[in-house]
Amino acid sequence: MRLADTQVAAQLLGEPQTGLAALVEREAGVVLDKKYQRADWGARPLPAEMLAYAAGDTAYLDLVRTRLAVRLDELGRGVWWAEECEALEAVRWEAPVPDPLAFERIKGAKKLAGEARDRLAALHAWREGVASAEDVPPFKVLRGETMLALAAAPPADLAALGAAPGVGRGTVRRAGREILRVLASAPQLPPKPKGQRFAIDREREARLKQTREARDRVAKELGIEPGVLAPRAGLERVVDGLPGAEAALAVCLGRRWRASVLAPALLALAATWREGARRPDAAPA
Repeated sequence: MRLADTQVAAQLLGEPQTGLAALVEREAGVVLDKKYQRADWGARPLPAEMLAYAAGDTAYLDLVRTRLAVRLDELGRGVWWAEECEALEAVRWEAPVPDPLAFERIKGAKKLAGEARDRLAALHAWREGVASAEDVPPFKVLRGETMLALAAAPPADLAALGAAPGVGRGTVRRAGREILRVLASAPQLPPKPKGQRFAIDREREARLKQTREARDRVAKELGIEPGVLAPRAGLERVVDGLPGAEAALAVCLGRRWRASVLAPALLALAATWREGARRPDAAPA
């Protein structure tokens, strides 16, 4: 195992706090100073005190890793951790699929309509492009609430733009004219799609409830969070796939250790549902 995620280890142990500071305090008895946690780590050069802070964050990692590993092995969960870390090692970056409605994730965006909505979409697309080109977080270019205000009431000139909350003289100097151009020339978006109504599959929902209850009982016995034991997506695959063996259950849940722990409860449920499906006169589960 090349990667050892201490947060995952803590989750598998049922620790209520799984961040580095909490684990270092628990396992090493050291209280880390977190005063630079929200500092601007993109600044260069980093001051000496921030470099020391970063080094201090790693000073106790090996000790924490070793102690968590011992505790996991004592509970027979070391193999769980190994499988989780192997899964993390296999993760590969994938370019996000462009979403033309990504701007609607800004709080308050869905209240805008017409030209104001068009302006927000254009401003959001511009901001994402600038952030990508400059390799900075999008909020460093313009915050969501600022874009929302500019789209709702576009400023007439640079002076008005600079007076808008969240903009400031630096933004006006760097990109003021471009922002005004984007707001003035926003292309018209297609009309909002009408909301779709989806029929609720009552039988499927009932089965999902049964799987959640079974998972929650086992999680409580193990002293870990239910979502760590099996996320909802995995339970949905169980309900839809009706696995008949532990290997098939592992495919549904995404991990072998989850299947080994949950097999007695979930395979029994799946067998009941399969039997019900073979009986035409059977009532829904």
